[in-house]
Amino acid sequence: MPSVFVASFAVAGAVAASAPLIIHLLNRRRFKTVEWAAMDFLRQAVRRNRRILHLRDLLLLALRTLCVLLFGLAMARPYLQLSGASLDPNQPVHAIVALDNSLSMSYQRIDGTLLDEAKQRAREYLEQLPTGSRYTILPMCAFAGEFAIEPYRTREDALEALDAVVTVDRAVSMPAVFDLVRDAAQRAPDLPAKRVVAIGDQQQHNWPQTAFERVAEQGFDVQVVRVSAERPDNAWIADFRVVDALADIETATVFNAVLGFDGPEPRSNVQVTLQIDGAPVASRTVDLEPGQTREVSFSHRLELTVEPGKANYVTAEVTIPPDRLSIDDRRSLVVPVVAALPVVFVDELGDTESPAALQYGETYRWRRLLAPITSRGESGRQLIAVRHLRIDEVTRETLKDSRLVVIAGVESPAESVPVLREFVEQGGQLVIAAGGKFDASVWSEQAWLDGNGVLPLPLKSEYVGVTPDEAGDQLQPFFLEAASLVHDYFQIENLSTDERADLFRQALFFKSAVVDADDQRAEQVVIVEQERLAKQRETVKRAREPTSAKAPLVAENAPRRDWLLWTDRSSDNQQEAPTPAIAAAKLRPRVIAKYTNDLPYLVERDIGHGHVLFVASGVGSAWNTLMTTHAALLFDRIFRARIEATLPTRNFGAIEQIVLPVEARERQQRFTLVRPGKGDEPLFVDALGGEAYALPLRHLESRGIYRVRAQRPGVADGDDKLWELALAVNGPADESQLKSLTPAAFAERAGERPLRWIDRGESISLAGAAIYGQDWWRWLMLAVLACLLVELVVLAWTHRATARVAVGGAA
Repeated sequence: MPSVFVASFAVAGAVAASAPLIIHLLNRRRFKTVEWAAMDFLRQAVRRNRRILHLRDLLLLALRTLCVLLFGLAMARPYLQLSGASLDPNQPVHAIVALDNSLSMSYQRIDGTLLDEAKQRAREYLEQLPTGSRYTILPMCAFAGEFAIEPYRTREDALEALDAVVTVDRAVSMPAVFDLVRDAAQRAPDLPAKRVVAIGDQQQHNWPQTAFERVAEQGFDVQVVRVSAERPDNAWIADFRVVDALADIETATVFNAVLGFDGPEPRSNVQVTLQIDGAPVASRTVDLEPGQTREVSFSHRLELTVEPGKANYVTAEVTIPPDRLSIDDRRSLVVPVVAALPVVFVDELGDTESPAALQYGETYRWRRLLAPITSRGESGRQLIAVRHLRIDEVTRETLKDSRLVVIAGVESPAESVPVLREFVEQGGQLVIAAGGKFDASVWSEQAWLDGNGVLPLPLKSEYVGVTPDEAGDQLQPFFLEAASLVHDYFQIENLSTDERADLFRQALFFKSAVVDADDQRAEQVVIVEQERLAKQRETVKRAREPTSAKAPLVAENAPRRDWLLWTDRSSDNQQEAPTPAIAAAKLRPRVIAKYTNDLPYLVERDIGHGHVLFVASGVGSAWNTLMTTHAALLFDRIFRARIEATLPTRNFGAIEQIVLPVEARERQQRFTLVRPGKGDEPLFVDALGGEAYALPLRHLESRGIYRVRAQRPGVADGDDKLWELALAVNGPADESQLKSLTPAAFAERAGERPLRWIDRGESISLAGAAIYGQDWWRWLMLAVLACLLVELVVLAWTHRATARVAVGGAA
């Protein structure tokens, strides 16, 4: 509708509003006074009545004038302009609609999902845009390549793209959305008028303060439209894991599920079911309280064949009955089941240890922790295969099939540091502990090497505390600082914070090495790692060059540094090495536990593909009593987690792509992918350069178990399967918390930034966030009705008042 025509309603309303006043003035009469003695007794009553009628006339005049004026303004649909944006409704614009398609948008209501409502709001907005406009539809959680960032030139194409948007098992990042909006806005420079609309449930956790700052930095106006459940009622599986990281066939595996719930009322008798390889094996019934989480544990012994020294895998899934948001009512897991994985334990005795003579190495308690004596007859079924060595026996040959090396109580690393460094860089896991004859000054000199050795940080020559034998009557033990125990290693299931603190306070510490953990040392490690990564990037770059153009990467007779048998280096060249700009938090050593004297107890550091953990105290009771208390389970968790880190990753979040390495001899096989609840789809091998090949698995955006199958080509299905690999994909737990921003909270955080909140029942402005009060016409029409009601009240009141006066005068 032309703007001039719309504005004429306001002019017409003003003209019409003057009509009652003009009529009032024209109808004023001048009365001639006539004396009539017979009517004198009514004079007083007439005066009273005249004052009432005069007041009534003034009120009615004001109400009727206001009524007509408000009606004209309502027809004109006024608004408030907050910026200098062009407001011509006939001007074509570039409309950018960012549509939330995260997990929470699949919340089901009677009239459809939240995504359905969001699409309807977007559709109504697009259909009102002027002819010649362009349209960009941005699904907030889509991966690159799944949508067109170039604007559509026709409304029909935009509506078709809108209809194609589906929910995915991912979370929204509003700062990333606004970066995407900025890129989209640059694709139509010929249309300077940009209209940005973000439609979704506007969950609190999706709106960090950086999102508001990003809008101000990029300089565009945004209308934020909320579509959300009025009283959300949702239960979900927040977490699902194997308590000890690994499963074995010797003991029962403990699965732990964490349930979350938000709703107006408690939910009773919720059945939680554990499935292994698709078959239910256990079930429990629990009650859920709003705003609380509930842990549910299952113990189940896995029965399958596992080859010693290798891993097999089973799929596990925990479910609850579906509700309005059914996607998050289950979580899946691929569980590694291992048997007799080689682990090397190094101490001062090695295999010369003599139990008969009561001579035990410093690693004895740790060995018994992972390989209990009660099951020695079934060593092939145990979690690990123990290899007990002295430090001078540490060679490539003795470590080539080992995944974890544990060193404790050794006086000097001797000549083992280069081999241990290579072991860790290839992906091996290394734990170094003090205790016994450990010499801190020698280890710091030989194993630190300015960050190029295997110690996470250098050690000081002095120790803190003394052993009981050294102390005499002056023993002063210290403890672990409960506030520092925040790493996953210390998060014991079904224990409160206070109970966990009491558990670890049972351990008395008498003596400890002192780690030099100042910031300068940590920064030195970061510099060393950045230089190593730069060299790795150059190696990868040169490996991708054509063979004829390659220069020798190493000297012809240089020793190989990829001698571990269990690592897979076929995919080393599939991605660029990390850049020097990698966050320092990833590269720098981390103190993950402290004593009450504020000195470090556990310090970890990533080196290459592997990991090093330093334990500042010993294992035996001469240095501390931890291994004689229930807190000893700490090291069972640590060792299992470190072993698990050496196994191929099988559990993922909803991600764009996973790359699986393929051996050159298998590249001609037929590969298929089975998505959760769907049929087979073909996979194609990508050549990465040289003899490296890989299978890219793209768009893993639904939770559940995915299966990759290798089959012989040209053989009937069912008889040709070479191998099958299971992967588990799960979405973020935060998306299940359906709490949205409130208008007040949004306004407070937005401040003066160009953001406008649009709630249910409010219209999306065609002029963008620069317009405020576009829905005022509704309130103006309500004001017209209110004026008419007041007029009726005034007429009724004056009628009754004049009747009383007349009766009183007649009396």
